[in-house]
Amino acid sequence: MKKEYYVMVEGVLRSIIVSDEETVLLAAKAAKRAVLGLYDQENFKTAPCGIPYLAERETPLTEEYLERIIRRQEGLPWKIRETKRLVLREMIPGDWGFLDDWTKEQFKGYEQFLAYIKNQYPFYEYGMWSVVEKEGNVVIGTAGIHNPDPEAGLEPDALEIGYGIRHNFRRNGYGREAVEAVIRYSQEQFPYPLYARIREENIPSQILAVKCGFMALPEQNGAKIVWYRYGQNWKSLPHNMG
Repeated sequence: MKKEYYVMVEGVLRSIIVSDEETVLLAAKAAKRAVLGLYDQENFKTAPCGIPYLAERETPLTEEYLERIIRRQEGLPWKIRETKRLVLREMIPGDWGFLDDWTKEQFKGYEQFLAYIKNQYPFYEYGMWSVVEKEGNVVIGTAGIHNPDPEAGLEPDALEIGYGIRHNFRRNGYGREAVEAVIRYSQEQFPYPLYARIREENIPSQILAVKCGFMALPEQNGAKIVWYRYGQNWKSLPHNMG
């Protein structure tokens, strides 16, 4: 089985080959075409190998779903959320130069950063994203969700929010705007318990977390890290999101 779908991406009509035949998919991939392999859930061993994207046969192939796959295979970032002043989108290699030193340290180098872009988004469908200021079309920070450290002892399905705005863009309300966008997206797409892990001395970040609906967990006296849990109904957030 082989089928070609067409999707409009950034004003350009692009195609993607969908098939359950490994040879067809590998040939299309070699020709630098976007591909999606199909497999039967009950017999995963027959799934095509060497294909960047696989989906069960019953997966709805919506235009949005196919666009996301095309974008990731062609190096075009998927837009997560848009607010009045910001766009949250998946990271691209060119964002590296705009990240602060602390964020770069978390990736442990440029090669790990590239590996993160390649593997994190397709596998989890979430991660840390770039925060782009619309007016200047510049990356001003990062925000997103990720899996917490298992040693934290949180619920098995819990997620952790992370955020940071570059120093020269702070005190403009960008942090709160980005965090509220992440919360809304997270609760819509992944309605699991959401936590924030903040250093004890980082008072501004703790204040921001509280303003956005997070509440500090009890019995943390003397801890160097303070855990917050999102406890506000996400539907009560300001409706200024795109």
